[in-house]
Order: sequence, then structure tokens, then C-alpha cells
Amino acid sequence: MKITPKQYAKALYESVEGKDKKEIKVVVKNFAQLLIAHRQENKLDEIIKYFLKIVDEKEGRVKAKVITAKPLDSRMATEIKKYLINLVNAREVILESKVDPRILGGVIIQYKDKVIDGSLRGRLEKLGEVMRR
Repeated sequence: MKITPKQYAKALYESVEGKDKKEIKVVVKNFAQLLIAHRQENKLDEIIKYFLKIVDEKEGRVKAKVITAKPLDSRMATEIKKYLINLVNAREVILESKVDPRILGGVIIQYKDKVIDGSLRGRLEKLGEVMRR
């Protein structure tokens, strides 16, 4: 039976949940030895990625990428955070901002496996599709 990095991450999280630092250290050491014994250490980066996603989810934290045509100002960042907190019922939103002048204007928000395209380019493309019908 093949164990996926996601399954390893979930098992690790469940093993350390509610434990103190000393107990966590033992669990992580045993986990590392298990990976090495089964020649699965090459999956460690992916396991860590999934583990951190689980931690974020359990703590009510959402990471989002915001793409704008011009640098995002603090007022707009605050509004986007408030919007996402209400939308996904999160306690905290961590924004990663990226500038892409090709979107022409507006904003694209990517979080979890979802995309909200409020860009001018996206709207123009949708308008073009409607006109072609």
C-alpha cells in the first residue's frame, strides 16, 4: 500500500496535536526514522507543505494571492482581507501580493483552490465570449 504525502501529513498532525514540545520532538524523530526506513524521505517537502496547510486550516488561517495591475495599497489590502474573512469564515488572512500589468486593472484573488477574477482583462474576455455567441 502506497502512502501519499497528504496522508503522511495528516498522520503527523494527528500525532502531534495536543502534545507538549518534548512529546512533539519524540514524535517528529520517530516520524523521520519511519520515512527513512521506508525510503520515503524524498517526499518530505510535500509532506511539510500539506502539514502546514492542515495547521493553517485548523487555526482558521487562509493564504491568498492577490494580483493587481499596480502595487496593492494598504487600504485595498485591508478590504480584501475583510472580504475573505467573511467569505470563508477565517480568523486570519495572509496576503501575497503580485503585480501583473497584463490584467489591465481590477484584482484577481486566489485562495485555497478558488479564483475570483475581477480583472479588467477577465471582464473584457468574458464580454468577447458573449459577443461571439
